[in-house]
Amino acid sequence: APEAAAAAAEASTEATPAENGATATEAAAESSSKESPDAVVKATLGMIAEESNYTDEEPRIWKVELLRTGVVKYGFSHCNAKADFVRRRRKLHSDAPLNETDLIHEEGLESLMVRKIAPNGVLSHWNEASPDMAVKLGDLIIEVNGKKSIQEMQAELRREVASMIVKRDPELFTVELNRGAPGEKLGFRFLKQDKELRMADIHRGGLLERWNDERAREGAFHKLVFPGMKIVKVNTASKNGGEMVTALKQEMSLRIRIKRKEVERLGQMVPEENRSISHPPPPIPPSPSSQAGVAAAMQHEAKQGARLLPKR
Repeated sequence: APEAAAAAAEASTEATPAENGATATEAAAESSSKESPDAVVKATLGMIAEESNYTDEEPRIWKVELLRTGVVKYGFSHCNAKADFVRRRRKLHSDAPLNETDLIHEEGLESLMVRKIAPNGVLSHWNEASPDMAVKLGDLIIEVNGKKSIQEMQAELRREVASMIVKRDPELFTVELNRGAPGEKLGFRFLKQDKELRMADIHRGGLLERWNDERAREGAFHKLVFPGMKIVKVNTASKNGGEMVTALKQEMSLRIRIKRKEVERLGQMVPEENRSISHPPPPIPPSPSSQAGVAAAMQHEAKQGARLLPKR
């Protein structure tokens, strides 16, 4: 069975503004005369504070502010996550190829999935400086400098400043299925293991396909089930494959706990969907609003006399 995947969750944040002054470029230039390039990158990471509300079954969303100077790169690669999502849904029942029209009209979140993070890049330094808001493989970038379409976000990632909104889907989520009559088909096949069940196939017309369709219409894409995900609990049965199978076959109302590991799937992404920005083309100058935000953060940090660490 193909492996499907997911990611654990992290805290949500927003950038901390400050009061004034010099542009981000001027501030970076002043710092670079005294410090190594790596130190400059660390010093110019965006400031963050305030955690947003979330539950353990909802995505966590936070802001990452990055500034690169000189030859320093953001240092990560990504792929078109919506294309991958649409392809996975289509593959459930069809081998028809995916085209641009499908991407426009099919349901799915416009996002970029982080595939690789290079050492010594700006994002790597962000992760070191802000471990509670660290970006991990499989995380989704859903906005860059206020832009939300795939093409616009890719273009913004060529600028010197990238204010990114990052989303991480929960590792575990619950599916609720209710049989209208005894023996009604759930609409999926699974592989039994000692302590869990692995989703193998999802069939047309079943309760699980209906669940997926309803969640997609709601925009709750993180609650869709795909082959390769694991069933770790069915009602009160857990850590026992046999008991979970019995519950699936006999009980009318089912609360099914699903586990995924999105990172396991990264190696299966279609190569043409990759977009590396570890070595981007010459940067586009930062927009005034983004530039001012980073400059303000740097000024605020300078007044503090030390790097402002994330608050929880």
